[in-house]
Amino acid sequence: MTYQQVSLDSSANTGIMASNWKRLSYTASTSAPTNEPADGTLWYHTATDEADIMAHNGTTFVGYATAYSTTDPNGPQFSATAPTTQSDGTALVTNDLWIDTSDLENYPKLYKYNTAAT
Repeated sequence: MTYQQVSLDSSANTGIMASNWKRLSYTASTSAPTNEPADGTLWYHTATDEADIMAHNGTTFVGYATAYSTTDPNGPQFSATAPTTQSDGTALVTNDLWIDTSDLENYPKLYKYNTAAT
């Protein structure tokens, strides 16, 4: 647990706050790391129109397109409205993914298409 002093008002610096969180340091960069990061290192990719989704095949995790080969060939669709076709214009199939971008406060909202429900 770490402690840090906080100000309760602008004229006095008398408050104490306890937290289980530790202060993070960061390095801003326009490119991804090229070296293996140290254990515990966090890296955030800020793109909101890319997703790397894995699925478990009963033995191990594999890429979503490997697990569900008939799904959209371009992967999940990013849109503020539900797609009506795959990105190539073909019909949606069970397990197609849509990531709703209409509500960035609750992003990402992930939906999986089910032909039996239509």
